[in-house]
Amino acid sequence: MKFKSAIIVFLLSASVLLLSGCACEHSYGDWLVSEKSTCIYEGSEVRACLSCGEEEMRKLPLAAHEYGAWSTSIPASCTKGGTETRVCALCSAIEDRGTELAPHTFGKAKTITSATCTKTGLAEHSCVSCGYTEKITTDKAAHSWIPATCLKPMTCKECAATLGDKRAIEIVDHRGGNEFFKINEETLVVTDDGDDTFTLSMEFWDLGSLRTHLYTMQYYDSNGNQLTSTVIGSFIHLPDGDDNYCALTQSKIPADTVRITFTKIAF
Repeated sequence: MKFKSAIIVFLLSASVLLLSGCACEHSYGDWLVSEKSTCIYEGSEVRACLSCGEEEMRKLPLAAHEYGAWSTSIPASCTKGGTETRVCALCSAIEDRGTELAPHTFGKAKTITSATCTKTGLAEHSCVSCGYTEKITTDKAAHSWIPATCLKPMTCKECAATLGDKRAIEIVDHRGGNEFFKINEETLVVTDDGDDTFTLSMEFWDLGSLRTHLYTMQYYDSNGNQLTSTVIGSFIHLPDGDDNYCALTQSKIPADTVRITFTKIAF
């Protein structure tokens, strides 16, 4: 009776082993991708038991689409947004997205208030597509410079702003040099007459052999233009012990004079 019971226990144990397939308590390694997923097909990965080598497999989810670059399918305007499209290289799936409004295309601006060299101006321009109009501020205008003179530096005729220094007067003899006189620079004075003219006074040494007190003067602007007809004046000898030391004063010289030719008159 005991023998029969042992046989029954043995048969039951063998049945359990056959049904389980393996008596190993599996210890699996890491999952390894066996087939990559795409946006069309699911992939898979496996892992193996470190003891018996039995493998276990599981599926992977679909991968993301492999889209190309965005391209414009519907252009945007200044009143309506556009559309961009991109296509998957594997399955040809299409994805769309909206784009922002395009900027306005403005025509030529019309002046409302002209700019000056001290104030900005105001203008308006309109979109040639939708007619939208907006006002814009325009930059200040450039100064309108008047060339420097011996009385004033370069001056803006609109706002009276100045730039640089006064311009020195060139005083030469009729040959373009100073063969007949030598100016005492410390005594050269320019006085504003108040009517766009000035008075010139100076002392000088008479280097010529002519004993005369008369002279002619011609006035020229920065472009070389003679400003007035020839002026005749006179000078005096100064009592300083030097018979050749002289002085002269000449008024009403045009303010834009930059060159004076000075010539003694013989008699």
